[in-house]
Amino acid sequence: RKACVMPGTSCSRRGVGLKLVTVVLGACLGLLEAQIIEEVSTLAGNGARGNLNAKGSSASFNSPAGVVVCADCADGAPAAIVTDHNNQLIRRINFANTEVTTLSGTGGCCIGDGAANEASFSAPFGLGMSPEGGKVFVADFDSSHIRSVSTTTGEVTTAWDNSVAVMEGGDTLRAPSGVAVGEEEMLVIADSGNNRIAVVQSGQLTRLAGSGSKGYGDGDATTARFSEPTAVALSLDGTRVFVSDKGNHAIRAVNMQTGAVTTLVNSAAEAGCVDGEGLKVARLREPESIAVDPDPSRNRLVIADWGNHVIRALSLSPPYTVSTIAGTCGAGQGYVDGAPALAKFFQPSSVAFNPSGSALVIAEWGNNRLRALAKCDNSPCTSLGHFRGPCAAPEFGDCVACSKHPNGRYISAAAPFNEDSCGWVCEDGFYKVSNMTLACLPCTNVIPGNATYSAPGQDDQPASCPWECLAGFQVASSTVACVPVPPSSCLWSQYTPSAGLCSNWEWRVQTCWPNQTSLDVAFQAVGAALESIVNDNSLCEQWLSTGSSNIVPRLATAVQGKIASLSATSTAPISDAGLCSYFGGKPPSPPSCAFLCDLAPLVAERLLGTCFQTEDCPAGRNSTRLPCCYSLTQMVKRDCDSTRASQVSATRLSPVPGLCNIAHGCIEISSAPPSSAGSTVLLLLASTLSLLMCLRG
Repeated sequence: RKACVMPGTSCSRRGVGLKLVTVVLGACLGLLEAQIIEEVSTLAGNGARGNLNAKGSSASFNSPAGVVVCADCADGAPAAIVTDHNNQLIRRINFANTEVTTLSGTGGCCIGDGAANEASFSAPFGLGMSPEGGKVFVADFDSSHIRSVSTTTGEVTTAWDNSVAVMEGGDTLRAPSGVAVGEEEMLVIADSGNNRIAVVQSGQLTRLAGSGSKGYGDGDATTARFSEPTAVALSLDGTRVFVSDKGNHAIRAVNMQTGAVTTLVNSAAEAGCVDGEGLKVARLREPESIAVDPDPSRNRLVIADWGNHVIRALSLSPPYTVSTIAGTCGAGQGYVDGAPALAKFFQPSSVAFNPSGSALVIAEWGNNRLRALAKCDNSPCTSLGHFRGPCAAPEFGDCVACSKHPNGRYISAAAPFNEDSCGWVCEDGFYKVSNMTLACLPCTNVIPGNATYSAPGQDDQPASCPWECLAGFQVASSTVACVPVPPSSCLWSQYTPSAGLCSNWEWRVQTCWPNQTSLDVAFQAVGAALESIVNDNSLCEQWLSTGSSNIVPRLATAVQGKIASLSATSTAPISDAGLCSYFGGKPPSPPSCAFLCDLAPLVAERLLGTCFQTEDCPAGRNSTRLPCCYSLTQMVKRDCDSTRASQVSATRLSPVPGLCNIAHGCIEISSAPPSSAGSTVLLLLASTLSLLMCLRG
């Protein structure tokens, strides 16, 4: 839990400031060594027998027997669904706030389908979640029915009516205690009273494994024996079903195709609490429930070891090693949260993983609680506005949102662990109030028309918000007002590529800009980015191969990605249709990469802005209007098929910012295009001179 201090850094919503903070923060937090944390905590239940809906440890249960976890069934949040056995209810615990509610059931006996507040159960025990998460199936122990409950509405139907006898010999289910759900709602059932594993699919009940005679023995589907199997769990690939064979103190595996049974833990069927190889050393005592870890890299089964009051893990690869992951063998029953080795449980009855696999939820019959075992680390969250929550329930070490005012914005991630301390500031035009919790109030200082707030105000100073004129306006010298940018600000600048495809060129732009120095600086940044992109031959070829009709906006987007910040005057952008379509033509097929050198000034003007009207430019600059139009017409004639200079009309050109905006001059050129050879030479010479205003020579 080290602090990360970044002296002298600042943050801005726009541009390089935020980028700098993100980089520095990431580098600083990257120096922290991740601290792995494991913790047992209480999710819900106060320990007393009862039926109280409340938050967390204020709620009460009466012998919770089964638990599963759904990803989004509690108003979009993950939740644990629990069979509250002796209350004959299905309860739900919202992970977002640990609120315990009744999902379904009246609390009365026995079998009743219908709406959540009408349905009834008869000693509900084990649970199985449907693959899509919309239903949970309940092993209704006393009625020997299998019930289906909607995870969102709590509506109940009967998935298997035990009054129908269709199994071999006319048998039905007897005291089912566990259920697992496969594809197409295939139900695999721990038929505890019959000492068998059964399957319900397409309305038919069949025996998967077990002779029906109580005992112990591996073998084929009809000769293998079980002793009160209490829970089942499908392997991740669906080829095997694992069985907690409670009476044999063993974990068994059944082949889903053949029904053949093998033992993974405790072939001697002896009780004990010993870690080690499953078939030689390991011992369990009345394993009540099992859950397959959803992370295939861990390749393990987790066991609620009821009689030993501990949580065990079984490796699913030979030699099937068993280890104790929470609680201590021989420590006896109890209730202690904290480090796994020091934790105590009392008759853990069911286990289930949360959606991310970061925590194991444990139902405790004897303690009337829901507990959680989580393993997490203190690595910082990468998203702004999030902090790593406590390893305990209900966050389980996940990244959760920090707190801020709705009129605020985050500027940094939180401290490395368990701290709701994300950096945030008020939005532009708001200021913080120190004696109010997370308060951002609107600034009160009046700003002129054509202006906007540009930053938050100072804390507790409502009239302190900075402001700036909108694009195309500037502060008047004599009054507090934003007036249009005067003609004298229509300036031109140039950039000379140093190497590569465009090294013999000079790129020039003409645009409305506050002053020459800032324009030159901005165009140097744009030009350098353009040069590096154009010289990337593979990128160039890729763009051209996918069509050149929108090269200009794509180039502009790429340039913006390379420039951290530009104080550019915003104007209407060039249409995505590209240059040549303005003149009724189309790009060469295929166009050459050199064509990008032609387009570079247009891309620059797209980013930097252009003068909207020819009258915006001072008379001293206007002498280059006609050469600029000549340059455009020559460019179109050279690089666009079937295009004549006469097609460059005022209608096509004047509404489009970025193409020199010299509609009046272009009308003259369009109406009388040069035709003689001498005129063509003069035209090319004039095109060279047009660099003073627009494209290139």
